[in-house]
Amino acid sequence: MKKFLVMILSIFLFQIPVLAADPDLLVACPAGGAVDSTLKCTIKVQSDVTIKEISLEYDFGDSLTFVSYAPDTNFAVETNNSTGLHIKNENGVTGDFTIGTVSFKLNKAGNFALKEIIMKDSEGATYTASRLSQPIKVLSEDNTLKSLKISPGTLTPEFSPSVTTYTAEVDAEKVTITGVANDANASYKSTSTQKLSYGENKIDYVVTSESGSKKTYKLIITRVDNRSTNNNLKNVTFSVGDFTFQPDNNSYTIQVDTSVTKVKVSAEVEDSKASFVSGYGPREISSLSEKTNFELRVKSENGVIKIYTFTFYKTDRELSTNNNIKTLVLEGYELDFRPTTLSYDIRVKSKTALNFQVELDDANAKYELVNSDLKNGNTVIIKVTAENGAVKEYKFNIIEEETKTTTKTETKEKSKFMSEFLCSDNSILYYIIVFVIGLILGAIITSLAGKKKNKNSNNNSNSVKEVHQIPQQAPASDQTEKLEFGDLN
Repeated sequence: MKKFLVMILSIFLFQIPVLAADPDLLVACPAGGAVDSTLKCTIKVQSDVTIKEISLEYDFGDSLTFVSYAPDTNFAVETNNSTGLHIKNENGVTGDFTIGTVSFKLNKAGNFALKEIIMKDSEGATYTASRLSQPIKVLSEDNTLKSLKISPGTLTPEFSPSVTTYTAEVDAEKVTITGVANDANASYKSTSTQKLSYGENKIDYVVTSESGSKKTYKLIITRVDNRSTNNNLKNVTFSVGDFTFQPDNNSYTIQVDTSVTKVKVSAEVEDSKASFVSGYGPREISSLSEKTNFELRVKSENGVIKIYTFTFYKTDRELSTNNNIKTLVLEGYELDFRPTTLSYDIRVKSKTALNFQVELDDANAKYELVNSDLKNGNTVIIKVTAENGAVKEYKFNIIEEETKTTTKTETKEKSKFMSEFLCSDNSILYYIIVFVIGLILGAIITSLAGKKKNKNSNNNSNSVKEVHQIPQQAPASDQTEKLEFGDLN
């Protein structure tokens, strides 16, 4: 009997219809943005029934301004404008899906609001909602700092929110950077500890405003490098061979007997903080060939490495001491080179390259260019090392040729010369002008005297003769009388 009742009850329960929940329209928007920025809200649907059609209207007020609507590919657009949208899908869509994205400009704080929301399913049923709203606020764009400091050390220049680059010099392994933003909603690291390498360290301190804009304050912090730079050897000894160590020389040649098969090398650094590079410290050379090169490498506390080179020769003959240059040609320059002359002055123009063609007197010798800087006052050195290690240096002193330019002083001197040439009492032109003026004055005086004489003569003759006699004497007197002292200027 009990089993029967359970069976009947089970059949009854399975026949009860399950009612589907009404579809929900959802919006996903950012919390806000800067004024005049463009924001986007995504519209989604959650539905157990098949949705074929959706329409809605926007209600932005004066806080937001519609920009565009981008529909999802599931729906065809019937209406799409600044007031709302109407979309369809003939087959219908079920579940969680997106219907599109609405873009708008933020004028001031307000709400992203939708109204008159209507959805229709595949059975023709209509679902409505009166309004859906999400607040949008104006986010601060302030990404400046109120203060910024380091410890230990002091930033230069003195902090100002608008200044973004600062420098400091410290003698420490690390610094602590502390900043305070002007806006409490800005994001930044209020305290940051930075490890420092020796020398210059570039650190970016970034402040992000509430709206997402960034400002970077650049800190250039120099850690003082007070480590020792001493990478010299104090002494070097060999178990065989004649050898004299000189701290300033880092290249040596050692002659050993042909029967020698190995050499033990002992060495000591000058500075206790220096060290030998791994694999290049004191050791034993187990097999000597006719010519064997050997290196000791010393690293100073600050990491700079100096290389000492030793060349072992197994020979019974005496090594050559010849470290002369046989011939030397300097392209583009006339150089009176002599093997015994060790110093030369080279006059070069700015940015000129020097091309040395060197021929050594001994093929077993070698040479190197020690300094190639062609700045005025520097010295280029060709260092020649003989087979036995003896060194000779040929020095070329760099002197920049001055480029001649016409200066104001030179122009003034030229003007002064022309003035003196034209106006000086001792100039040739002066005497010529005086001579010409004298001739002209003499002609004027002669003409005036002749005219006066003619006038007296004409007073004793009749009027007809006066008329005809004046033109006969006119050519000479007219030309001189028209000259006035003003015309000579």
